[in-house]
Amino acid sequence: MTKTASNVLFAYWSHDIGGFRKPKTSDPPANADELMVRWVQFGAVSPMFRTHGVMALERRVWKWPGYALMADAMKFRARLAPYLYTTARAAYETGVGILRPMYYAWPEEARAYEADLQYMLGDALLVRPVVKEIPEAAQAVSVDIWLPREIDGRAGRWVDWNSSAEVMGDDTHKRVLAKLSDLPLFVKAGAVLPLLPPGATDATDSANVHWCLMPGSEAGEGERYDDAGDTNDYNEDGFIRQRLSYTLKHASDEEVMTIRLSAVVGAYPEMADSVHHVLELRGRSPPARATCNGQDLEITESRGHSLALPHGTVLIDVGQVPVSDASEIELVWRSPVVTV
Repeated sequence: MTKTASNVLFAYWSHDIGGFRKPKTSDPPANADELMVRWVQFGAVSPMFRTHGVMALERRVWKWPGYALMADAMKFRARLAPYLYTTARAAYETGVGILRPMYYAWPEEARAYEADLQYMLGDALLVRPVVKEIPEAAQAVSVDIWLPREIDGRAGRWVDWNSSAEVMGDDTHKRVLAKLSDLPLFVKAGAVLPLLPPGATDATDSANVHWCLMPGSEAGEGERYDDAGDTNDYNEDGFIRQRLSYTLKHASDEEVMTIRLSAVVGAYPEMADSVHHVLELRGRSPPARATCNGQDLEITESRGHSLALPHGTVLIDVGQVPVSDASEIELVWRSPVVTV
């Protein structure tokens, strides 16, 4: 059901995190906490997310020893809201579900049919949930993942969400070590993901957008979709779209990334007049200079590490931008450029 539901236009399903019915034995399994963490992580990258059941495992996630890791997964889920909503619009228009088997994009690849424990979440995210426990006395469990060698006619370059490391796809399975805090997740190189700010608790927040730019490409683009969320106006013209694209150029002594943020196209009632935009750069050192329409921008770097905001993410605050305005942002690195 997980990855084949889309085949029958069943795009919005959920598994009952923790199991629906009470286990046959009165006591929970010895690895119940680890199981619950993995289940919540899986739910965070599913079309719908819910802990649900009848007299089954404890559903109040804050009661579990692994709650901090579950909370991290849920915060990551919250951050994905604009990406998922944009993908949901595409599902509405095309009938292709949010969660897709690998053979949708790679129908000629035999491994696409064999890789039955992984899937694409939208166009950009490749997910491989962990479904086995960490061996006794070990710190991580090994999982196999297939990264396609070709993406849209080009060499298949992928980025590990957890480490920002670039990986080339090929005909073999990659072996990944996943600690309990890790969810094996790879992103197409050059992808641009619309996200909510770290720590966001309101999935309907349309006044703040973080654009996550993945490394590994000389150019990339992404789009966000939004609507009122509580009317049927999206059936007509009550929605908006906005695009962000970038190009990367190299010179003898510097590297320049030019980012173009489009004006918002469309409208819906009570939409914000302006949006606070932040860029998140993965796998790169902070630029020497960042400007938007000639004005200097603040540059910071994340220090901690979590699934919701991995270590070393560079954040560039573009500030409030009127929805009717387009913006051009320029980032400059002095040679030698450091990738991380």
